[in-house]
Amino acid sequence: MISYQRLLHVFSSFVLPGDICPLAELLAVCKEYGAITFIDEVHAVGLYGKHGAGIGEREGLLDKMDIITGTLGEWIYPIRIVVRV
Repeated sequence: MISYQRLLHVFSSFVLPGDICPLAELLAVCKEYGAITFIDEVHAVGLYGKHGAGIGEREGLLDKMDIITGTLGEWIYPIRIVVRV
């Protein structure tokens, strides 16, 4: 029998429509089903949260997120990518 690991990859915010994902609800579902969370904060870093860490920081959910990616290119152009695992 093949065993699969579940992984959810989602953007925390969508720049063109200006939508914010329901992060708390998605994280709860992932926990229920044992899925790893891969949250892309590319459009949120520098814009949301007390320290500019994104939607996860704004919502107090950073400790529940497994993998966080982002780029400071939206905020500080010369700096390109940040990954926290």
